[in-house]
Amino acid sequence: TTRLVFPASLSSLQDLVIVQLWHMDLEGTLPESWGNLTYLDQLVIGEMPFLKGPLPASWGNMHSLQMLALSETRVSGTIPNSWENLHQLKTFIVRGSDLTGPIPSWIGTGWPELQNLVLERNKFTNALPPSLGLC
Repeated sequence: TTRLVFPASLSSLQDLVIVQLWHMDLEGTLPESWGNLTYLDQLVIGEMPFLKGPLPASWGNMHSLQMLALSETRVSGTIPNSWENLHQLKTFIVRGSDLTGPIPSWIGTGWPELQNLVLERNKFTNALPPSLGLC
């Protein structure tokens, strides 16, 4: 079966506000170049079992992002420290992926607008950090 490659080319659409890619037969990794989508408000990616690799550190540049949801992918590694810069983030969902390492302690303080947090079915190595009580 031939699969399409995950679309890094979306980064050329600088005025994108919402991207929702759901249940598509795409493979590859999450593009670093999407960090240039500084007007992006919502990013939802789900049910893509052939999407793998790390979370891009450059996505910490998406300063307008209010919703980030990654569900049922093979994305792995840790949550990049650069994501602490996503100060407008209200919803963060990572469900059914292969994320590992600690849940960053800065989530409670770095994301002051956070209202919805879902971290289910991953491989995190710690409990929820005490800073989440500050949200």
